[in-house]
Amino acid sequence: MYHLPVNARNATKLMTVNGKGSVNAQPDTAYMTLGVRTGDIKLETAQAINAETMNEVTAALQELGVTDEQIQTINYSITPQYDYVDGQQVFREYEVVHVISVTTNQMDDIGVIIDTAVSHGVNQVAEVSFSLASSNRFYQEALHLAVRNARVHAETIARTLELQLAAVPVTIAEKPPLSSDLSVYALQAATPIAPGQLTITAEVEVQYAYAAPHQRI
Repeated sequence: MYHLPVNARNATKLMTVNGKGSVNAQPDTAYMTLGVRTGDIKLETAQAINAETMNEVTAALQELGVTDEQIQTINYSITPQYDYVDGQQVFREYEVVHVISVTTNQMDDIGVIIDTAVSHGVNQVAEVSFSLASSNRFYQEALHLAVRNARVHAETIARTLELQLAAVPVTIAEKPPLSSDLSVYALQAATPIAPGQLTITAEVEVQYAYAAPHQRI
């Protein structure tokens, strides 16, 4: 959208244009959300089975080279589960869910990590997401493209309407960057999982002064 307002006091005319720039980059970090869900009518039993299973999972991941720092608990919950029989709520079991996040920079190992975790008791593979450790460098490149894109828009408008366009913008407003994370729901994808590419996008809103062909800007 483009606006051409007029300031009545000094007759300075401004046009507002938007610019957008995008850069594609290969992700270098993967985050896997893995969970163990257990249930039993006795809370202590459900907890014990869950803890034993999760210990087996973490031990197996460590054998692959995943360190303690790369494994983080992000959720642990205990929830009573009920059935409804003839309109009555009947206790079924206690559900214990332990969810961890596993981080790796070895992109080729994602499928192996997931398969190993599942084979040792993980029964909830919620999500695999990817990010870029050096995203700022790519964002700066995208920002450069966004500013140039805004200038192209302004020049196109000025040329079409036969206007003079100021060389330097009056204002430049950077819009909040979009998230550069790419998520893949692992339950909908077969391992091995390919990370693909991340798109880093920058957007700006720029104002340029302009004037008629024989007027001063």
